[in-house]
Order: sequence, then C-alpha cells, then structure tokens
Amino acid sequence: MLCAIVEVGGVPDVAEVLGVSAETVKTHLGRLFEKTRTSRQADLVKLVAAFSNPLLRICFPPRGVSTDRMTRGGP
Repeated sequence: MLCAIVEVGGVPDVAEVLGVSAETVKTHLGRLFEKTRTSRQADLVKLVAAFSNPLLRICFPPRGVSTDRMTRGGP
C-alpha cells in the first residue's frame, strides 16, 4: 500500500489501481500514519524518499524488471 501511495498518489486512484474500495485504502493509510507517526500522504512520500536506493528499487523497479526477481535477489 505504501508503494501504491507513493507511486500512484491519491486514495481514489490507488483504490482503482489496486481494485479495492477507497475505504480499504483509507484504512491502510491510517495504519501507515500510525506506524510512521505521520499524518499526511506528503509526509509518507518524504519518508520513503529518505530511504536508501534498495527500497526505492523494490517500490519502483526499472522498466522491464520484474519485482519478483528483485525481492528474491535472483538474476
């Protein structure tokens, strides 16, 4: 969900892309706010941007690269 918020943006767009209701996205977003001690989506994006490149490669793999291969560490 965090990657979707960062990549896609707002609640309605994330809900549509993930095929879930906006309420489901809001629930997960609220839990992310609690766990990260943030209160706005912009703060979550800043938090993700502050991490090192390995996290960003998992959230935003280069075009044509499967996320399965990246998370398993395979070639």
